[in-house]
Formats: sequence, structure tokens, C-alpha cells
Amino acid sequence: MLTETGGVLWTAAIPAAVTPAGVCAVRGAGGSGVYGAAVPDPDTSAPTANPGRFLTLAQVAEELNVSWSQVYALVRDRSVVAVKIGGRGVWRVERAELERYIAGLYEVARSGPVPGPEEADSG
Repeated sequence: MLTETGGVLWTAAIPAAVTPAGVCAVRGAGGSGVYGAAVPDPDTSAPTANPGRFLTLAQVAEELNVSWSQVYALVRDRSVVAVKIGGRGVWRVERAELERYIAGLYEVARSGPVPGPEEADSG
């Protein structure tokens, strides 16, 4: 369990200082100095902090500013290529595949007519 007191993040009675990069550095006994390697702070899981190779469907939805179910529909109709990983079969989208999908949308947009006011996205 993590709690924050006076700008210090505490976990299991061990103080951890949060750096600007969103990393917890675990402090030793007495709070003097930083020991060992820094560990990631679970509360700062911004997609830009660690881009990684694969994205969850929720991360793709956030990136595209749509709902999770809309992304799942894109995966089902193979507009967005995704893979099932692990025994539980969780979906992951490779970042490069998402970029290809977005580039394809721009190609379609460039080749088609400009939408009129009645077709424009209102939101």
C-alpha cells in the first residue's frame, strides 16, 4: 500500500522519494541516501514515460481518444492488428502497428473529399 506524506511516498514503512521522471527511489534505514536501483512508481504509469513496444487496448483507446470497446471493435474487424499474449489471452497492440493504422487513416483523409459541416466531428 502506498501513502503520501509531506511529498514523500511511503510503502511498507520504507520511505521512497519520487523523482521528476516518476521513479521511486527506495531509501535505506534512517532515510539517508538512496540504495540500489530505482523502482517504477505504480501511480505514474503515463504512456509517454515508458513507451515500450506493446500497448494495452486501454492505452490504445487513450491514445486515439476513443472508448475501449471501440478499440476492441477495430481489433475484431482487423483494422488494428493485435495479438493475444499469455494464458489469459490479453490483447496487445504493437506501437508500430498503431502508427501504421493512424498513417492509413491520414492516407484515406488525404485522398477523399473534405467533410462538410454536417459531417464534421462535433466533439
